[in-house]
Amino acid sequence: MSLATKITLPFLALFALLLLVLGMVLARSILGEVESRVEREQRFVLEVATFPGFVLGEETLRQIRDKVASQPGDTPAARAEFVVFQESAVALSTFSSGDAHAAPTVADLEKAVKSGQLAAGDEFIHRDTRKLGGRNWLILYTQRAARSGSASPRRLYLLYPYEEIERAKNQALLRILGL
Repeated sequence: MSLATKITLPFLALFALLLLVLGMVLARSILGEVESRVEREQRFVLEVATFPGFVLGEETLRQIRDKVASQPGDTPAARAEFVVFQESAVALSTFSSGDAHAAPTVADLEKAVKSGQLAAGDEFIHRDTRKLGGRNWLILYTQRAARSGSASPRRLYLLYPYEEIERAKNQALLRILGL
């Protein structure tokens, strides 16, 4: 082996290793940022839905959901769903009646709420990821006082399909690998 080869091969191996490690660190950082961006957007949507001036009903929640879901670049599945629980009241939900995931998801969510796993006991927005109705969801939830002071507080849950976050991460990863 020539002297040039003895010097060049270790240098190339070190350079390739450095590129691999740097690529992994950057990819991890970028993929984390993708999830954070989606979560920030959905937190904002939940804040809008809980704005004190809104009359909280299924139609209002559907309008908020549909307005947000009509953003450019979103797939039809990339929309959040709302579920609202209040003691002595029927649960509000934006799931469509024809959605196969609707009933199991709302029932599973209600079980988790009643067991205290997703207890919204304050006005802060909490975060969880959970499998409900056969799908993984990013769940953001909070509690807000009802408009009439005598009614029990409302517990609002925003469910965003986690596969959409995974899809966005995979697209970002493909771009990184392409570069």
